[in-house]
Amino acid sequence: MKSISVIFLLISSIEGVFSQSRITFSTGYGTYAMTELASFQNEIVSSSNVPVQLSSGEIFPAYFNFECGLVKKVNKLLYGASLSYGSTGARTGYADFSGYYFIDQEIEYLSVLASFGYSREIVDDKLLIELDARPSIVFTMLNIIERLGVGSTNTSNNIEFRSFNVALQPSVSLTRSFSKFGVQAAIGYNFSVVRGKLYLKEDSEAFLLNDQGDKVRADWSGLRASIGFCVFF
Repeated sequence: MKSISVIFLLISSIEGVFSQSRITFSTGYGTYAMTELASFQNEIVSSSNVPVQLSSGEIFPAYFNFECGLVKKVNKLLYGASLSYGSTGARTGYADFSGYYFIDQEIEYLSVLASFGYSREIVDDKLLIELDARPSIVFTMLNIIERLGVGSTNTSNNIEFRSFNVALQPSVSLTRSFSKFGVQAAIGYNFSVVRGKLYLKEDSEAFLLNDQGDKVRADWSGLRASIGFCVFF
């Protein structure tokens, strides 16, 4: 009977741990450094052979991102994993009544993040405050597109590049629970610890180079802020 009681207590404890799990969904806003790609975009303007003055719009502006994940809290320790997607871009070009010429950099990321942090309940256990290191692997997809239109003739060429980054995104978040549901807000900063060189999609030994012959890298470092909701189970 004593053995059964011990087993029952262990099962109850495990059930208590799993009851602190949650699925999260959020949307946010991020800024992106992209120093090397911004310089590359400026080189396009200065080295272009097009017989018109090219101009650039906003280069790699802040933009929306999306994330979903699974998080578990064991006592005051936090762990889990999530998947995040974001994008930004840059455009250089010229257009008038006779035609147009544009060179765009359309860049996206898909990031796999791990949660390792500290969680504490406050305000009658209805409010969670959490600190999270959030290490991640970031897969970058860059598409450089050249578009030319003169009269009724239109042409388009594109080259695709890929790279992998390793990042840390220390964050602080607040989650307000309402029974099985909750709302959350988070803010953090993404540090690109390792920035992979952008290589041609069809040939991993061919790299994107700037005018000095240096290999160009994507840098997703920047502020991250998000709001969302979660489901506890």
